[in-house]
Amino acid sequence: MLVIGNGYKIYSNDNPVKVIKEVKPTDAAANSTNTASPDANLDGVHIANFLQAVRTGKPHTSPIAEGHKSVLMCQLGNIAWQTGRVLNIDQRNGHIIGDSEAMRQWGRTYERGWEVTA
Repeated sequence: MLVIGNGYKIYSNDNPVKVIKEVKPTDAAANSTNTASPDANLDGVHIANFLQAVRTGKPHTSPIAEGHKSVLMCQLGNIAWQTGRVLNIDQRNGHIIGDSEAMRQWGRTYERGWEVTA
């Protein structure tokens, strides 16, 4: 699959490779009030808002803490699905309690030289 903006193409595994499905993003200007359509081009709106916040110091339209909560639920759902178990979560930090196998999936592998240091 190849993602192009807010569109995508799905390719077959055949030889020669064929496009099975293609969804093209709309060419219309981004509209920050259109949150119902996956082709609303909201990526550009979010990026522009982030850059404006960095340049001007004004708050983000979508606070980072709220985005973290949304992504955390997706990540924990994926870990629960991959382990096949219900997860017990520490509500203060979102960490998995009492399941070392599931907790190993909490982190990520960084390229050499890009590791996070505290």
